[in-house]
Amino acid sequence: MVETVMGITDLQIKLFTAIGQISVAAAVGLIAYRQWRTAEQQAATARKKLKADLFDRRLAAFEELETTITALTRHWPAEDLCHELSHHARKFGYLFGAPVAKAVRELEQISKRAAASENALREPATDEPGNGLRRAGQRENVRHQRMKFGVQAAHLRDLIATDLKLSH
Repeated sequence: MVETVMGITDLQIKLFTAIGQISVAAAVGLIAYRQWRTAEQQAATARKKLKADLFDRRLAAFEELETTITALTRHWPAEDLCHELSHHARKFGYLFGAPVAKAVRELEQISKRAAASENALREPATDEPGNGLRRAGQRENVRHQRMKFGVQAAHLRDLIATDLKLSH
């Protein structure tokens, strides 16, 4: 052992150097760990925000659809409101998926068929033989389409309810 300045040996100098290097490496490792943990927390927050944004969009679309369904039920059948359903079907295809979009399209078809039958009933009655039976059949068709509309709307709400949950 060779003694150097201030009575420290070369072995002690090597020890202090190694301790310094290990301390710097530990500090760098701690900083890297904290950065990784922060990145993980930010990613989790981003995923939660994405889910919350999707939930908000789905809820807004659902509320628009409910408004249209309520208006259709009140002003049964209204052709102009039937066309709103096709707009909803495209939007719901992106937000909820194909089965929900298909159910909205089916709701649209039911309301269009009812509107066509209702329009035929609004035409003046003629004295042709069998006209009374035809008109009675059209009234029955409108009633049947209204019932189908209610059933399909309930089915649609059930489909949407499975996707309209905010869970993280």
